[in-house]
Amino acid sequence: MDHKRRQLIKKIGLYGIGVSVPIGGLWWLNGEPNFTKLNFSETLEILDILKVSQVSSSGRWDVPTILAHITQSIELSIEGYPEHKSDLFKSTVGATAFKAFARTGTMSHGLDEAIPGAETIPKGLAVNTSIAKLELAIARFKAHQGGLQPHFAYGELTKSEYELAHVLHFMNHMQEVHIITK
Repeated sequence: MDHKRRQLIKKIGLYGIGVSVPIGGLWWLNGEPNFTKLNFSETLEILDILKVSQVSSSGRWDVPTILAHITQSIELSIEGYPEHKSDLFKSTVGATAFKAFARTGTMSHGLDEAIPGAETIPKGLAVNTSIAKLELAIARFKAHQGGLQPHFAYGELTKSEYELAHVLHFMNHMQEVHIITK
């Protein structure tokens, strides 16, 4: 484990204490969200920690399923979501929800709700395989030069708004992911 990851793990109190600790609020370490870190760099740092850690989920989905779900969301922002809420919903409830999430730096949604109409995520995925696929989806999103597809609930988002939505989505799901230390 490199020095940077070891320091982050020590900072959140995980190194060598033999417990299971949720990692979803790493940016809350100082009591407030760090909005300058609400981008994919924070997500990638957490994925680096997950690669070298034993992890578990306290939710209905296992960790690989959570990561595959987040990967799907990023890919669908480029390719298009298969089902959408009504235009009225997106322009009212959806837009208001996204603005609230963006303003507070936190998201809350059903953590076992599949993306409407998306392919079923296969069972039995490996954690590191799911991490690698998520990293590829992030790289693809970052490199994408064309327009992005409307979000199924929030409607039209800019690339930076979409990145924020994806990071908040990831962090919301990480509330159920725990690093187990010995």
